[in-house]
Amino acid sequence: MVIGEKAVDPDYISPRRLATLAEASGFTLDRRFGPPFAYEARLVPARIPLSSIVGTRSLS
Repeated sequence: MVIGEKAVDPDYISPRRLATLAEASGFTLDRRFGPPFAYEARLVPARIPLSSIVGTRSLS
């Protein structure tokens, strides 16, 4: 998902705040383009650690 923000917007979210909100929603800030006051950010789904799912299901 790509989010675009400009500081002149009344609902502007800083890159740091966006990263915090994204992580709380199951996403990771993958890359940011542009300066902090006018940027686009690419968010990707957070990865689930393999160790958290291995051994939780029987294959037999």
